[in-house]
Amino acid sequence: MPKLKLQDVCTIIAGVGYKEAQRIFRQGETCEIVEIEGKKYKINTGAATAKLIAKKGGKVIMLARNEKALYQIREYILQETNCSPDLVTYRVLDILDEQKIKEFTHYLSQNEKRPIWLVYSIGLGAQAYSLQGDNPYLPFTDIPPEIVVKEFEVPVKGLLLLTQNLLPIFTKQEETRIVVVTSMSGIRPYMYGYSHASAKAGIHHAVRSLALEMSYRYGNIYVSEVLPGIIDTGLYDSANVIKAVQEIGETFGFFGEKKYNEDNFPLMPPSAVAEAIALVLESDAHILSINMVARGQFVNQGA
Repeated sequence: MPKLKLQDVCTIIAGVGYKEAQRIFRQGETCEIVEIEGKKYKINTGAATAKLIAKKGGKVIMLARNEKALYQIREYILQETNCSPDLVTYRVLDILDEQKIKEFTHYLSQNEKRPIWLVYSIGLGAQAYSLQGDNPYLPFTDIPPEIVVKEFEVPVKGLLLLTQNLLPIFTKQEETRIVVVTSMSGIRPYMYGYSHASAKAGIHHAVRSLALEMSYRYGNIYVSEVLPGIIDTGLYDSANVIKAVQEIGETFGFFGEKKYNEDNFPLMPPSAVAEAIALVLESDAHILSINMVARGQFVNQGA
């Protein structure tokens, strides 16, 4: 049987959004900007993936809690790609609300004729909790205990609820592909990572377990993971975050002339992650994982 292509399927993308740009690194080489009402916003990985898939002729359904952001990103994608408006749709959805997920799944089963694939890119942008100074890299002495729970719960529980409820659709398809965007923080500990790195390790192992179980039990569902390092989505615009990452980098040998600053801060554009996701979705192989960091970021895969 011929392998399904992105043009043949409808890809759900969970975790689409943007963040107001507070800083432009290296003359904007690493960010992707959408202007709304005179303000500049940096799109996230989910939005970049939706844009790339639409450009390739695939259909996307973008999920997020913020309807205004979804609408604006849809308009941005249509303008950037000139694709058919029918290819870019969205649904307002709280991925922690199981009843709403059930309603969404019912909608899909009744209205979507194409096979359904899933890209899950839920992280700090889920906006289900706030971080002190917008900084996930805090000394353990400064971490509010409730943040530890939230940072773990949002991505791990959301993935569980989505895959549980979409499973009846997935198992009936000739082939289903699921790509989960986690983080290099899930496989390499660092100082100031008590909450953030442990949460990313949790979603990393959840994905690895899910991949094994889906393959063993169903055979037609292929779960993959993309683990990016620092992405220019607005999270790193804060001076507090830059300072924390500088200190983390120093522990891996990036100091002196190599010390991260506004000119050499090691960011990759969200489109780079989107390209990795598209590779996983389109490959004839079942790609288990892709580890990737910005050029110039420390390349350690362990402590």
